[in-house]
Amino acid sequence: MLRFAFFIGLGILAGGAAVMYVGPPGAGVWTLPVGLMVTILSGTFISIGRTTRTIQTADPALITAAKSAQRVGRARVEAITGTGTTINERRVCDVDLVVAPVRGSAYRTRSRMLLAATEMPRFQPGVEFAVAILADGEPDVAPIDGVDARLLDRAAFPRSTDALPVRNPGPGQLKADGTRRKPLISMDPATRWMRVPLYLVALVVAAVAVMFPFRTAVAQTFDALMAGQPHPDYRDGEIIADALEQLDAQTGADEVFDARIMADTIWFTVPVSDGAVEADDWWYRGGVLEKYGVAAVQPEDAREQFPLADVAWDALAPTAESAADQLGIDGLGDGDSITVSRTYLDDPDSEDHMEYIADIVVTYSLSDAYHSYSATSDAAGGELTIAE
Repeated sequence: MLRFAFFIGLGILAGGAAVMYVGPPGAGVWTLPVGLMVTILSGTFISIGRTTRTIQTADPALITAAKSAQRVGRARVEAITGTGTTINERRVCDVDLVVAPVRGSAYRTRSRMLLAATEMPRFQPGVEFAVAILADGEPDVAPIDGVDARLLDRAAFPRSTDALPVRNPGPGQLKADGTRRKPLISMDPATRWMRVPLYLVALVVAAVAVMFPFRTAVAQTFDALMAGQPHPDYRDGEIIADALEQLDAQTGADEVFDARIMADTIWFTVPVSDGAVEADDWWYRGGVLEKYGVAAVQPEDAREQFPLADVAWDALAPTAESAADQLGIDGLGDGDSITVSRTYLDDPDSEDHMEYIADIVVTYSLSDAYHSYSATSDAAGGELTIAE
């Protein structure tokens, strides 16, 4: 299960990295500490478990049962090797033993032990001691005291130990009934081909869960990457349509004071209620529309609003590209923008002269390396005029 947690942590990190790339500012920030914590903790416990899962920690009941059944013998240390791991100031060591049971054939085994510094002399090469053979048919042993010396005399080491069979303990600790504890998912190398796909599924599910709230931004960025662009262009008609759909869902507004469309953000100045002069700024970025706050510049007249349905939004980017082409600019740059609002009323005889309540006008702000330009069109993208 720890391995599943490890891959889930990796999935959180992967999904968070994707969200931070495609989403709005601040999106996915939480995934970094959470993903790192899950990955590091589970990875640490996996490493500790790999080192300690074969450490012999015999159940006292097993030792008592072994003594009662005279399942004992003698062990001689052939070699001791430190693993480099220390737990609570005790060293994890691999002790190579030759075991001579009172009943049965001698064998060689390796026992992983947790030894304090004061215990090290007891397990130096050549040292012999009494052991309990913890379960029938298993090589696991544990040092013991209080065994009848006459019984141990039956256990004799062969002159040559090189030909003895090597019987190392299997994975998992022995339980009181003599059987081994087994993990929920087998760690047998032969079944690795079955486990790896499950780990990858856990990684993918975690990544998808993180990205799902930002699926719109993910889809937009994927389309942009397929088109050879690192990020989506928010002046695209389909992206504007999604922003308008979210605006309708969140505010219900069918009229706004203005809309400013840039390469990576769309801004709307929206009345707080139908017919109101007071307005808030909403911005669409990373596939998400959010309220930014009170509009910095408040409108002066509710008639400055214009119906969203009166604008041919999908025609704006092509019109901007046409204006750039006429100006000799090679495509739209990241700093080029489109603004939709009402123009002022040019009627000296009207009391509303110079008020922004006249027709809808679309303003295109364009630039190259040396100059800035402006162009205008009507709400349908027609009547394109390049400012002198």
